Amino acid sequence: SSDEQQQQQQQEQQSTTEGDGDDEPPGSSSAVRKELVRIVVAPRYFLCVLFLSVTQLRLFFYLGSVNQQLLSLTDGGADQERADDFTNVFGILLLLGFFVAPLSGLMMDRWPHEYAFYTTAAALVLFGVVGLIPVLGLQVLGFFFFVLTRGFLYSCMSAYLAIHFPFRHFGKLFGLAWLVGGMFSFLQYALFVNVDEHSA
Repeated sequence: SSDEQQQQQQQEQQSTTEGDGDDEPPGSSSAVRKELVRIVVAPRYFLCVLFLSVTQLRLFFYLGSVNQQLLSLTDGGADQERADDFTNVFGILLLLGFFVAPLSGLMMDRWPHEYAFYTTAAALVLFGVVGLIPVLGLQVLGFFFFVLTRGFLYSCMSAYLAIHFPFRHFGKLFGLAWLVGGMFSFLQYALFVNVDEHSA
């Protein structure tokens, strides 16, 4: 009928103008670029990249200063041999960290993906809490939370980008997030300088 044809034409017109307020089809290169820009400046993506950047900086800084931090917890802050022993334990746990990534994937397959994000956040918080307790033996527990955080972080971030944003932009969003995170990690050198100045 003529009414059905009019409704169909109206729906087609709405589908071509939906989202941009332009006369461009959604699949055009200009519309795709505009959609990508909207995603990049959206709070959800910004917070995702911010979380990745800060967490990655925290992990990288710890990797670079773990021996110095452990040394400060030894008797008198001068037992280098004991600090080295704990550093070796940390290194062994890092090597065993490849078991964590499959665990993250298994969790996201069997339960809602939010559980993996909650696990990452909880492990990161517990890692920070243990680091605030000046007990050398307790830092082994902190090593475990470090490995758990690092293993879950990258798999969870990848899954988050794939789930919450259009998959046709996954490569660009993934690359941009890691680019910003990598540039943000350069701040670790300023942190090292600051620590050296205060420990001198």
